[in-house]
Amino acid sequence: MPIKKIRTFPELLDDVDHVVKYLSDHSKEWNTRSSGFSITGGSSGAHVSMMYAYTKNPDIKTIIERCGPVDFTDVETLKYVKAANLFEVLDKMSGNTTVWNPGDAIPAAYAKTSPVAYVNKIPIMIIHGDKDEVVPIPQAYILEKALKAKGTPYKLVVVPGAGHQIEKKPADQQTVFTDMAVWLNKYGIN
Repeated sequence: MPIKKIRTFPELLDDVDHVVKYLSDHSKEWNTRSSGFSITGGSSGAHVSMMYAYTKNPDIKTIIERCGPVDFTDVETLKYVKAANLFEVLDKMSGNTTVWNPGDAIPAAYAKTSPVAYVNKIPIMIIHGDKDEVVPIPQAYILEKALKAKGTPYKLVVVPGAGHQIEKKPADQQTVFTDMAVWLNKYGIN
């Protein structure tokens, strides 16, 4: 069954930007902050969160990334995308029009939509299950390597035995949420 409507990458970032502006516009009414937000997402939401913070809103205080894809130039990741029949989604989201097969050059559109290419000094927490069947754990290590190279504050939390649904087990849920709260208290406070 073909996918009916997939948002393009610029549309996704615009959607997040509209939410941030809405929150800012209503901050006095709701007695909340008007800037210096933290952002989080899981899986593709983590991908969008990172790209938004890295490319569209440098005022984001911190990112919490849960099981997100970070590098679409990684051949092993692209092989997985191909095996999972997800190229239609990746191509639409990235704007790629070139068919990719193992051994081919990586399309430039994939590099443009890889958060690892835009890593900066925004502190980030990476949470990933070591048995993730959707976004394999090497994606977390690719991001960690780029963060180390930039000197960016980060914390990698690997949840042993967890798949893509890292908060599935109550004990894992408690660990993840506790780590997130500690991180936000350190980096997400204005």
